[in-house]
Amino acid sequence: MAVIWSGARTQSILVEDQGIFENLSYANRLNEITIPSLVLWGRYDMVVPTKFAQDAFEGLGSTSKELVIFEDSGHSPMLVEPDLFAEEVIDFINEHKDSN
Repeated sequence: MAVIWSGARTQSILVEDQGIFENLSYANRLNEITIPSLVLWGRYDMVVPTKFAQDAFEGLGSTSKELVIFEDSGHSPMLVEPDLFAEEVIDFINEHKDSN
């Protein structure tokens, strides 16, 4: 029988291994990311609030970074605002595709 993977299934596996992931954070290493970076977030994300988007954005070591807050979305802007999400990603890639 095939196993169907989803975010909920993955999360339940991680929760089973309590202690391993509970206090895991790489926030203090965001400054090591120096490549162009795009942070995408939903305004109404009740799973990971927008404060974390701003913190992540500010912590990035890249001089070329962008923060996009989707005004009509929660935790899944790629599902709620798919056209705008795709447009933001494509624009960012096109803007940075020749920078190395």
